[in-house]
Amino acid sequence: SLMALRRILKLYPDRCISIITWLTRHQVTICLLAVILISLVLHWIWFISIPLQMSDDTIGYIEGVIGLLQDGNFSSVPTKRGPGMAILLAPLFWVFSDSLALPVKTLFHLMSIGGVFFVYCTAHNISHKAWFAFMCGLLTALSPDLLYYSNMLLSEIPTFFFTMLFAYLATRYFTSKKIKWLYLSAICVSFLSMIRTENRLLVIVLFFFVSIEIGYQWLKRDNTAAIRILFHGMLSLCIPVLTLFAWSIHNLTTNGFFGLTNYNFNQIYAGVITSSYKVGQYPPIINWDSPAVQKIDEAVKYKQKMETETNSTDELLEYQTGEYGVYDRDAVKTYYGYNTNEFSKIFTQAAIDSIKARPLGYLELLFLKINKAFTPDELIVYYGNYM
Repeated sequence: SLMALRRILKLYPDRCISIITWLTRHQVTICLLAVILISLVLHWIWFISIPLQMSDDTIGYIEGVIGLLQDGNFSSVPTKRGPGMAILLAPLFWVFSDSLALPVKTLFHLMSIGGVFFVYCTAHNISHKAWFAFMCGLLTALSPDLLYYSNMLLSEIPTFFFTMLFAYLATRYFTSKKIKWLYLSAICVSFLSMIRTENRLLVIVLFFFVSIEIGYQWLKRDNTAAIRILFHGMLSLCIPVLTLFAWSIHNLTTNGFFGLTNYNFNQIYAGVITSSYKVGQYPPIINWDSPAVQKIDEAVKYKQKMETETNSTDELLEYQTGEYGVYDRDAVKTYYGYNTNEFSKIFTQAAIDSIKARPLGYLELLFLKINKAFTPDELIVYYGNYM
């Protein structure tokens, strides 16, 4: 084959040079098309192979969409979520109300492929090298998580898509210095924060780098440029700030609390504090003197008592060793008749009391969990406790 290639080069040198020149000139487009083609093939296989999947979290998204379509407001959006998914899915639910699985799957797979496109473009914005952008796009296209979540009605894929769109818009601003990209970045990150409220951290990231740019212009003594960026930075910052403030006001008037969500400490209690108790591999940091923790424990013990006759010995042993006992939402809701807001308040207080009692223990536990997260063998052992 090498001899044949040499012979072709000798016979058609001008034609070969023209082809190589054309490929070099269009390498960015060719690499992009290759990445998108690979992503399309993978997603098509996954699309036709697996039906749309649901999970416990899916119910909250559906409730938000139905409430928006029927009542014209966001009162049905769960307190732990923003309105982004309801806004995104409402057109599909309105147009395809009889058969939603195919349209939702199509949207999510297209968003996954679109996210790969923006990964490629962002990498090229930063490096200006086609091969680097190709590798970034290829690795993203081959990600199993993208394929898996493209068939699930959850917020993972929309979050991925809009995060990559935000990254592309932000890098366009920092590389081109055109203000329009800054405003588009602010709009994108505002909607991204409404899909999953933790994405509001990207607002801080964006304007942290904008602040660095302002400082850099001051150091260069280019006061005109610094003032210009400062003015547009403050103006564009108003977009996410007003968006987050408006949703916080909605929660205050509808759900009785001011903020994007009342679920943050709930997650800390479930994912960090109680894991120290139920896995048994970490130092326990639950504050048993806390009235909130005691109320939770009382509800759990009552549930254990009621289910003694129906549960097997193994299930009861699992309760007593804390696998479910320390953190049982249903037990607390049923025992006290709490609504979602009241339920979140008691778990929030339990988390705060536990962290105050042992702040250094909390940090120690956090670092231990991070260490285990990057240790494959330990991770298998950790999750083996739940299987």
